[in-house]
Amino acid sequence: MKYALTTINRNMALMLLGLLLLGGCQPQNLRPDATASETTATNTQELREKAVQAYNKGDWETAERAYVQLTEQVPKEADSWFRLGNIYARQGRPADAIAAYQETLVRKPKHAKAWHNMGIVQLRQASNSFMYLEDVTEPDDPLHERATLLLDTMTQLLESDFGGTATAPPAEAAAN
Repeated sequence: MKYALTTINRNMALMLLGLLLLGGCQPQNLRPDATASETTATNTQELREKAVQAYNKGDWETAERAYVQLTEQVPKEADSWFRLGNIYARQGRPADAIAAYQETLVRKPKHAKAWHNMGIVQLRQASNSFMYLEDVTEPDDPLHERATLLLDTMTQLLESDFGGTATAPPAEAAAN
């Protein structure tokens, strides 16, 4: 009987020790650290300022890096995606520009300037297609005549939109 009580006491002591040790593994503060979130907000604001400054200077590489980081840090924010689309359009990267404008529209479906700029980039791509079609067809081919007509029409549209140049960048926005 004495052996049974000693075994029970030892087992209880081991169990209590185990619970105490496990209790030490519990997180002490379940609330997020306020200073960590304040630091993140400050870093995001500083990054945003850096991005805007680079964008306004036309430093597309620096602006691109900063806006890519912003889209990672604040992925639901439409404005960073919009600016990234403009940067890609200015760098002659239409597929990337369209993808960024589409991301803008996922977040803000009524973003008029994103719709406009995406349409301009797509219109430029279409005009390039008709320019190549014009080059690869003979002058007596009906597709050649159609390509010429469409190319002339699109060039007029692009020039009227940008005051005489079909190669001007898409519309700017203050971050709308």
